[in-house]
Amino acid sequence: MSDETTEKTNKARALRPDNDEFKTWIGSQWAEPDDLETTASASAPFAAERRARLSAQFPGKRIVAPAGDLKVRSNDTDYRFSPDRDFAYLTGLGTDREPGAVLVMEPTADGHEATLYLEPPAGKDDDGFYTDPRTGEFWIGRRPGLAEFAALTGIPTAPLADLPGGIDLAKHPKKKVRAALHQMRLVKDEWEVQQPA
Repeated sequence: MSDETTEKTNKARALRPDNDEFKTWIGSQWAEPDDLETTASASAPFAAERRARLSAQFPGKRIVAPAGDLKVRSNDTDYRFSPDRDFAYLTGLGTDREPGAVLVMEPTADGHEATLYLEPPAGKDDDGFYTDPRTGEFWIGRRPGLAEFAALTGIPTAPLADLPGGIDLAKHPKKKVRAALHQMRLVKDEWEVQQPA
């Protein structure tokens, strides 16, 4: 293939329709989902108890547990997502739940207040619906929204863009917090015991 042909091909791939007519058309005539997750998962009460035990060990300290991010396998294909084990343990969210999310436990007078920060799904009137292959519903199917994740986990949610400033995700969780979680995981709760090996 000549350099000129390659350049034309790459240019065509880089172009995305962005006029209002296209945006209206691509976001129209989609059926409303009927699989909204609005009840707590079986792991939610156990994860809440784990957060309470961890909170008691670190009074007055902010606790941060990021889920981690997707890893590229090849070009535009990612490996199947598996969240950081501390994040999964404290939220009850397992495999394929929720790349980029961050659990923050802010200290309060009587323990901690947890918030789960997530990337909200792009609505059908949002460019991300069809332009983002990692989070766009057009590419990966319907994703739960913030309210659904709150119902699923029992943890208040907020957009990832609202994550408090000054949090360096590369430095969290702290070594002491991670060590405490390792100790906690040595004793399995009823929900963990019931899980297949």
